[in-house]
Order: sequence, then C-alpha cells, then structure tokens
Amino acid sequence: MIGLLVAGTLCCGGADEDWHAVWSGLSVLEALSTEEGPTRAMESLRLESLAAARTDPLRKAVLHFHLERLAGGRPAPVAPPRRLVLSPGEAWPMARALAPGEAADAALLAAVGEVCDGPALARCLVLGYERFQALSEVFRADDALRLGEALHERARAPWSAGNLGRILGRLGRAGEGRAVLSEQLAREGDPAVRLALYDDRGLLALGAGEWELARADLGLALVQGSPSAAVVLGQRALAHGRSLRARALFREGARAVPPRPWALRGWGLSMLAGQETGLPDPLTTVTDPSSRDR
Repeated sequence: MIGLLVAGTLCCGGADEDWHAVWSGLSVLEALSTEEGPTRAMESLRLESLAAARTDPLRKAVLHFHLERLAGGRPAPVAPPRRLVLSPGEAWPMARALAPGEAADAALLAAVGEVCDGPALARCLVLGYERFQALSEVFRADDALRLGEALHERARAPWSAGNLGRILGRLGRAGEGRAVLSEQLAREGDPAVRLALYDDRGLLALGAGEWELARADLGLALVQGSPSAAVVLGQRALAHGRSLRARALFREGARAVPPRPWALRGWGLSMLAGQETGLPDPLTTVTDPSSRDR
C-alpha cells in the first residue's frame, strides 16, 4: 500500500536530523555536466563531508548511492527501513535509491508532488509512469490509482489522462475515467492527440457496457483514421457474424503503418468466415441517436 501505514511500518513526517543542505547539494551536483569534472569532484567531497557530520545510516547510504551513480558506478539499491520518515526535499533521492517496495513507492508518490520544474521533474514523471505500469501489471489497482492521480495532477498530459482513465475503468469507475478523458480532450487541439483520446474514451465505455457512448467515440475515431478503432469494431463485427463489415474494418487497420497485428489476423479470419448471420450487436445498433455523447 502506498501512503501512511498505521502499523508503524511507513509514515511521512520530519527527520531527526537536518539533511536539507545535503539534498540541495545533490541537486546541484546532478545539474553539473560531465565536462565540469573538477567542480563535480569538489561538490562530491563537500557532500561527503556534510554527511560525515550526521549519523543517520539510511540517508548516508542513499547519498552514497547517488554519488556512486553520478561517478559512473552501478550501486546496489538501498535496503528500505522498517519505518521511513520523509522530510521536505528528500523524497526524490529516496525514490531512486531505495529497493523496490512500499517505502520506495511512498517516496515516489511524495516526489511527484514535490519535485520542482525542470529536468528533475521530467525524470520523476518518467519513473512514475514506469512504476504505474508495473503496479497495473501486478493488479495493484488501488496503488496504481493513487500514483496515477498524482501523476495526472502534475502532468495534465494525454498520457497521464489515459493512464488514470484506464485504471478508474478497471476499478469500476468508468464515469470518472470518462470525465478525466473529456477534460483532457477539452484542452487538446492536436488532431492526433484527440484521436488517441477518443480511442481511450471509446474503449472505456465499451468495457463498461455503455454501447451508445462507445459507438459515438469509436465512430469519431474511425472516421478520423484510427486503426485501433477499426480493429475494435472489426472484432465486434466478426463476433456477431458480420464478416463483410469486419473485413472492411480490418482492412483499414491493416493499412496503418506499421499494420496492426490484430488487423491482419482479423482480416484473415473474416476471409474464412462463412455466411453472414447478422446477430444483433448493441455496439453497432443505433437505438437513440440523440443520446450520443460527442
């Protein structure tokens, strides 16, 4: 679980020692280019001197991890403590140094909201994105949601909206996920970005059984050239015995560069399909055009 654990395993608060100068110096060191070798060496020595005057073994290990990393080494991750107290400015160093686990996840969650703009924020968002994907893959949906919310609050980008929308849908909160994607759509003017968001919103509605909404969004994506929408609609058509319609849709997906693998498979299956059965499909049967949400 990411966040505050009542059992005393993990919490966030103030540390006993003041390490602010150390972490500020580490940020300065990371900003120096490799061409500034003498300056980097002097700053590393200064940080080691500051750490020597302190007693916290965890923070010393975290600092040494980063100093070795910046010197070109490949340090082993730092073993997390049973109880971690985070002070302002140290979440980002902790998130990158601690071995994977609850402490590292909590530090990363704090870092997403704490790191200032610039290269550090970009690296933090990349690490957050990678961790979000890992949490999603192991079905830790609640933890992924917390991280996804923090990432989107900070990034307000199509990728963060898509991630948050999908995890909300997985948790049975498709309406909230749709609202996130709709809000992002209202901010975007790039046709390619809007196309991807229509894809995401249509798939979210499809997963929730919202046929009218899914048809509206996937239809909009399809007419704007979305190969993903073509494949999804082609799969539905094939499953309901509409082989001719499926073939035409899969053909559109196969024309993409690169071709969608499922489009090629689906096109082949549509060629093998027998006589059309025309089974009713709620996704492709219009019942109330006025209810479409565009």
